Amino acid sequence: MLFSRSLNTRRLFCALVLGASCLSFSQQTITDSIAEVQLQEVEITALRQRQDPLRVAAALTIKQFTDTYTGGQRSLQEYLYQVPGLATLNSSNYAQDLRISIRGFGSRAAFGIRGIKLVVDQIPETTPDGQGQLDNIPLDLIERISVLRGPSSLRFGNASGGVISIDTRDPLDEVTHRFSARLGAFGQSQYTYSLSLPSTDKAGGLIMQLSHQQIEGFRAHSAVETSMLNAKYVRQFSSSTKWVTQFNYTDSPIAQDPGAVNLEDFQGDPLAARTQNEVFNARESIRHYKIGTSLTHEVKGQHTLSSYAFYSGRYFEGFLPFSDGGAVILDRQYAGQGASFTLRSSTRSKSVSKWDSQWQFGYDWAAQKDNRKRYLNELGQRGVLTLDQDERFSSFGTYAIYELSNRNLLAQLGLRYDSNQLRLDDRFFLDAVDTSDALQLDAFSPQLGLSYALGSRSSLFVNASRSYETPALTELANSPTGDTGFNKALDVQRTQMIEWGVTHKSQDSQWELVLFTGTTTNDILPYELEAFPGRSFFRNAGSTQRSGLETAYRRRFKNLEVDLVYTYMKLQFSESDLAQELEGNRLPGVPDQSASLQLNYALSKSTSLQYQRLFRGGLFADDANAQKVPSLWLDHLTFSRQIQWGQTRSMLAIGIQNLANVDYADNIRINAFGGRFYESGLPRQVFLSLSTRL
Repeated sequence: MLFSRSLNTRRLFCALVLGASCLSFSQQTITDSIAEVQLQEVEITALRQRQDPLRVAAALTIKQFTDTYTGGQRSLQEYLYQVPGLATLNSSNYAQDLRISIRGFGSRAAFGIRGIKLVVDQIPETTPDGQGQLDNIPLDLIERISVLRGPSSLRFGNASGGVISIDTRDPLDEVTHRFSARLGAFGQSQYTYSLSLPSTDKAGGLIMQLSHQQIEGFRAHSAVETSMLNAKYVRQFSSSTKWVTQFNYTDSPIAQDPGAVNLEDFQGDPLAARTQNEVFNARESIRHYKIGTSLTHEVKGQHTLSSYAFYSGRYFEGFLPFSDGGAVILDRQYAGQGASFTLRSSTRSKSVSKWDSQWQFGYDWAAQKDNRKRYLNELGQRGVLTLDQDERFSSFGTYAIYELSNRNLLAQLGLRYDSNQLRLDDRFFLDAVDTSDALQLDAFSPQLGLSYALGSRSSLFVNASRSYETPALTELANSPTGDTGFNKALDVQRTQMIEWGVTHKSQDSQWELVLFTGTTTNDILPYELEAFPGRSFFRNAGSTQRSGLETAYRRRFKNLEVDLVYTYMKLQFSESDLAQELEGNRLPGVPDQSASLQLNYALSKSTSLQYQRLFRGGLFADDANAQKVPSLWLDHLTFSRQIQWGQTRSMLAIGIQNLANVDYADNIRINAFGGRFYESGLPRQVFLSLSTRL
């Protein structure tokens, strides 16, 4: 039955949680005897500084991954399940990309990522106007993900909801070849080859990866094909100087869009494509490349200079399920450069009364140019040109952060100023009307944070901040009146938020509890019009009150690891600038509750079993809260075994996703015209993966 959850599975989930809790209490004497662990400073790329993770005055999650990761690897979603406060939708429609939201920020995205800064190896993946794509991220190379939850404009400018910083693997100290293959249901095949070449002096090296993925899709008209090349060169000039250069090229010649359907059609046949999407052959293709470099240098072991630069290009061709302007070509180029200098006090002391100070000064510059063309979509073929314009977004931001600390207390105060200049040049001359336009969007972003260490295992923090998020060029260029030029009615979204938290980390366990509350003005939300079904327009929806609770618990036992996260959020319109009265309604596209339980059990030294139970609470599909999507439960199971043949090491994994074969909506298209909110989620899928390292 659609949207069903079985009583037996609910009982199983409760039993597992209760069992884990009882086991935790039964091991209390062991926990108390664990020696205190003094965590060392590490480079936290989501914060752009070295710091003891326990002393961070913000909600931060750091996840490590091995090179023998055994997930199905259909999307980045698998890496983010155990992050509280973060929700994901749309892991299966590759023409729309994975939708990620943190505390509700990013939920409006019709495609790609909004409101969240994506960073890969210290190089911004997000464009200056705040758009991010995930189709060029090398999942197989991910080593660490740091997620900064909450307003992050102080360090990253145009990022109201948070930061997802991904660190990929460095080259190994020996020549290594790694082959991996994944085969799954619905025509999924993924092949990857990686090569690690150390330098002759062992002071760096090169790691390269080639990958190809092809999926026929479980829905009609949902096939995708992607090939990717990644290269990363690391050079450690000395113990204090590190240089990293990266290159990425992605080619996805086809990603079909089956579209969203109304509730009646969804319940009738959830795996069918929308008829209009098939008639107009809705799809996209992209070619993407990026080259970036970063340099980190420590001066006398005290001060740190970090710098980065990058250049990227993206060619996009898309076909939407309507005629007028339904064929789109977007040729994008963007580049950026930035640096920061951290100046620390010259002495360090363990004395409680001794205060140390630190200054960090930095800047970020970025420029983006989009050449956008629209044509008639003549049943899947490009027709007559209807729009041609260049859209530019350039930004410059500078910030200063002062930190004062002693053995227990750490205080941070920071301020950032961003200048954002937008320009539109009309290149469509057939209508004899020049709709060129310009905008200036500037912002100040202050932040104050305090953390207090309760011994060497636990800490408290409080953080107050202000952030902003500009409309993206795509959002500004989609005028609901049909006119060219920017949509001047669309304003900047601004947020003020305060959060409190407590964190505990020891040798075998860690947990956190975070409370947050804040107000967002000019929330940017998508909607559709009857004349352009499938095309998203955007508007400001007044003010929203955001409050919630985020908690995570992780515990290692002898053969069992328990990882549990839970989030409750109340995101509610407090004022409405629209003709439609929204006050008191919930923000659409965001579940009010979410949870994930992950159990890893070691059957032996070489064999393990992983069980994961996911809960997504109810959410609304529209601003009016007229259509509510019920809650759901999903179960995943993976069996993995390491195999050693001499110097060759292999990892074999067999997994089942959506174990109970639940029918559910994986993606909700917010405010879609005609009630076409629903896109079906992945049915039960069995996959097999084999990774071999030589």
